[in-house]
Amino acid sequence: MSPTITSNPSIEYWFLLHFEDTNKVFIATELKKYLKKYIPDYSTDENFLEREDWVKNMSDNISIACERAEKYTNENMSFTSFPLLISELKPK
Repeated sequence: MSPTITSNPSIEYWFLLHFEDTNKVFIATELKKYLKKYIPDYSTDENFLEREDWVKNMSDNISIACERAEKYTNENMSFTSFPLLISELKPK
């Protein structure tokens, strides 16, 4: 059974960890704007999300993002459990 994945305040926090080590408390809308510092054309519209380039750019930092996420488990701050999913997907 796959783990339940959560990100607070949103999935964009997981994306941010690929670029920056932080657990600053964000409001979801603020975080989307902040993420544009690293992914300038980031958008939640379908045309952007279907593109592979932005995901590929983050993929080189997935191990770093996991390490960063594992440090921050306080649910009163920004956090994500995406490393659980990544470990599930790794070949055994």
